[in-house]
Amino acid sequence: MNIADFDINLVEKAFLAVVAEQLEMIIDHDIFAGGTPLGYDGVAVRVVGEKIAPQPHRPSFCLEVQIKGTNRREVLARTFNLAKHFPAAGISASADGDTVLFHRIDKNRLEMATVTDNGRVKHLGRLELTATI
Repeated sequence: MNIADFDINLVEKAFLAVVAEQLEMIIDHDIFAGGTPLGYDGVAVRVVGEKIAPQPHRPSFCLEVQIKGTNRREVLARTFNLAKHFPAAGISASADGDTVLFHRIDKNRLEMATVTDNGRVKHLGRLELTATI
């Protein structure tokens, strides 16, 4: 298989479902695909690129999870608790009536930052991952 065989939006939605389940969150309520709405605290999940895989028959995607909020301790704990779930293998998730099997999801980087959101200071936990389909 190659990258052209995948609906990238389906991959993003399936990964959103994986993270929503791990964090016990409701999609489009406190966890979102692409980004959180301006001024809103919550979790954003997105595909940010393609990783050139050593196994061309298994496409790999660069994923990012951002956890944003005003309470630094809560953002820090939620970010590190999510990171404990990775690396992982053999995870499947459904989106739009289709199922995506993640062969592997590997953790690449975790970082914390302070950002301004709609004029307010917020804390941001960021987890970068690579998913192999």
